[in-house]
Amino acid sequence: MLPVAVSWLLWSVRIYMIFRSKLILTPLTIPLRIICLLLQWKPLLKPEELPTLETLAGAFVRPSTTFAKKE
Repeated sequence: MLPVAVSWLLWSVRIYMIFRSKLILTPLTIPLRIICLLLQWKPLLKPEELPTLETLAGAFVRPSTTFAKKE
């Protein structure tokens, strides 16, 4: 189910960009949308898929904090 969620989100971002003529302005948008979608689906996951979700969410959060603006 997790690869399906990531694939679905990439597809929906592509459709958003094409039909609404909007550009994704930062590279953080896609990983953050993936994290949000996965966390929304968390109650629907099987118990054995939960550790995989936590691993994937952690993998997306670590690189995204490297690109964050530092003040």
